[in-house]
Amino acid sequence: MKGRNRESQAPAVFELYDIPYSGSDAFTMGLTLDKTMAKKILQYHGLKTPNFVTVSSVDELSPKKFKLRFPIIVKPSQEGTSKGLSRESFCTNFTQLKKRVEWLLENYKQPALIEEFIVGYEFTIPVIGNNPGKVLPIVQTAISGKLDLGEDFYTQARVDSTDIKYICPAEIDKELEEKINALVLDSYKVLGCKDLSRIDIRVDYNNDPYFLECNPLPNLGKIDVFPIVATAMGITYEELLCRILDASLKRHNLI
Repeated sequence: MKGRNRESQAPAVFELYDIPYSGSDAFTMGLTLDKTMAKKILQYHGLKTPNFVTVSSVDELSPKKFKLRFPIIVKPSQEGTSKGLSRESFCTNFTQLKKRVEWLLENYKQPALIEEFIVGYEFTIPVIGNNPGKVLPIVQTAISGKLDLGEDFYTQARVDSTDIKYICPAEIDKELEEKINALVLDSYKVLGCKDLSRIDIRVDYNNDPYFLECNPLPNLGKIDVFPIVATAMGITYEELLCRILDASLKRHNLI
């Protein structure tokens, strides 16, 4: 499977042959993999996401016309698992930005997503169920033992690194928890997610949460966040998987 609609191909085939399946439909899979389109949808609905532009050529970048504030982070617009993210993705001036965009366009052959970087804290939040979904305990990301990440962030090199620790439930107050849950649930609904998703959030020093991305096809393996979320809920990992399956079966009127 390849292309920006690669995650849509399996559900599209299932729909064609009327085969029930768990997870979001082909449209949502394609929409969320294209980070630019997902952010445009959220902005239309008034949901907070970092200010951004997307470019397909460095010729589209001009110091005089560039309106975003530094620091900036540059990402592939159609990838997951932190692909294309390294310390060089974090830019504090236009020269660094142009160099990183050139590298990304050359290596990933897709538009570059340029976002204002949210200095502060990072969270990932699973959601399961339908109409409405249920937000599960918030997971906070710690890097090198620090919860206040400042200008640090999750990179591709850290995917299997011991630098990353997940704290669940997150060490935050009730007010921030409610803000995050509201943004996450609204995003889940607006993007048309079904059965399960995991949504990534950054929170600035004013305690304002910002949507980063939605993964409707999250890693359910024991190395990811779902086992520690189950523990925080007081249930087993297997019970949590069964709840996801139950949500799908009910949606298809199979139970």
